[in-house]
Amino acid sequence: MMDFFLKAATQILMVLLYIANGFILRRSKMLPETTSKTLSVMETLVFLPALLFNNLSTNVKIEKITTYSKTILFGAVFLVFVLLIAFVFTKLFMKGRPKEEYGTYMYMFAFANYGYFGYPLIEYVFGSEMLASMILFAIPFTFAIYTYGAYLLSSDGSSKKITIPKKMIPILCAIVLGVLVGLLDLKLPTVITQTTSALKSCMSPVSMLMTGFVLGSLKFKNIFTSLRAYLVSAVRLIVIPLLFGAGLLLLGAKGEFMIIPMFIASMPIGLNAVVFVEASGRDSTDNARMCLISYILSFITVPLIMAFLSQYQ
Repeated sequence: MMDFFLKAATQILMVLLYIANGFILRRSKMLPETTSKTLSVMETLVFLPALLFNNLSTNVKIEKITTYSKTILFGAVFLVFVLLIAFVFTKLFMKGRPKEEYGTYMYMFAFANYGYFGYPLIEYVFGSEMLASMILFAIPFTFAIYTYGAYLLSSDGSSKKITIPKKMIPILCAIVLGVLVGLLDLKLPTVITQTTSALKSCMSPVSMLMTGFVLGSLKFKNIFTSLRAYLVSAVRLIVIPLLFGAGLLLLGAKGEFMIIPMFIASMPIGLNAVVFVEASGRDSTDNARMCLISYILSFITVPLIMAFLSQYQ
């Protein structure tokens, strides 16, 4: 159990160091202010698709197709409950707040950073097969993030139409192609597997550098003085995982059906709250501040949850 705690704590410490580097780069003015927008586009179009394809093509096996179907279905059901819980907390936090903030709260409570942050962490702690199961489990979440999530973080929140953005296409293609290659047991050229492996390694560091870069525009004292950021982070990292943990224990969940949903529920605020907003050219500093606070606090909460989940492996 202590080994799992230390693994998770080490990985999160690395994340905080990446954020610190991005912060320093912005403060030193060594890079143009548009750097964060460029990095966000690279994340969604290159690095995340590479990770999805590389892992699925390697770990998906035809003999486990029934298990995969159950995993995706469970993920869809779990998403429904996540959205319901997020709606309740959003209503609580919206009291006395401008209606334009509804989308931000709803997104932060519904969509934790299971991708940029969670995927590398679960692979590091539980292995590549668990990561493959998590990617499949999260397919409904991935689709929801790039449709409903993008809508929530839209520029004015006035649009009633939810569309599939072009950025979703590489991600969907990576998932479909990765699953097909895995199920058909195709042997890919070494140059392809090595390229996607190298690109996937960039995903987490670049996303954290981008967050630090955005935060670099803030006055240092203003980063840690937002009570709202601490409250949102406490709900995201403590209250929501406890609610789902209790529910899963009551249902008698075991193995990956306990580990994966709890893992997703316990992750810090999703960085797309910064990525989507930054890519659209809008000010993402307030969202980045809340993200940073959640990552700092996750240095304590996530390793504890990982240690708890180790008994279900």
